[in-house]
Amino acid sequence: MNSITRSFILLIVTFAAHAAKLPSFITKCDKNSPSFGKCAVDLAHAIIPTLQNGYKELNFPPFAPFHVQEIEIEATDSLNIKLTDLDIFGLEKAKFNLIDCNFDTLECLMEINFPELIVKGTYDIDGRVMILPIKGHGPTSIKLVGANFVLSMKWSLKKNGGVDYSPIDKFELHYQTERSFYHFDNLFNGDKVL
Repeated sequence: MNSITRSFILLIVTFAAHAAKLPSFITKCDKNSPSFGKCAVDLAHAIIPTLQNGYKELNFPPFAPFHVQEIEIEATDSLNIKLTDLDIFGLEKAKFNLIDCNFDTLECLMEINFPELIVKGTYDIDGRVMILPIKGHGPTSIKLVGANFVLSMKWSLKKNGGVDYSPIDKFELHYQTERSFYHFDNLFNGDKVL
């Protein structure tokens, strides 16, 4: 989920701080103001309905559902999961609780709550849980209920060919859920004993 969240969050922060170059439905937030965080939260909630079906002028894809080619998860030192061709449902219901950015150190901390996220796609899993080998490939469905995400990121400002851009140098995501449901077809490659 990192690539999705990174793109969306950086878009919100960019909108909030540099709205002079962006569409008229974006209200600029003063990045030097002590109320920048509240303004950015209000802006995030205001633009989600406009952006959920995509915005071609900004090359922003639809996120209801959001399509992701691949996510790799290192669940443990001995268990790797690769999710591919994913559709993620529920991003448009995001509730931003906090956006706290420091534009001197180029860092942001955010808290976002999703009432429900559903991920559908294909999985590959390979590794071990304790002594049990786990291997499989097939369709997957993941449902997160009451998901609370805490994200921190640090970026830099660079120029390339006279164009300003902001690569993300560090990104951390931690989340908790009230309930989680995972379904993996063909887990253990169909071995009914396991």
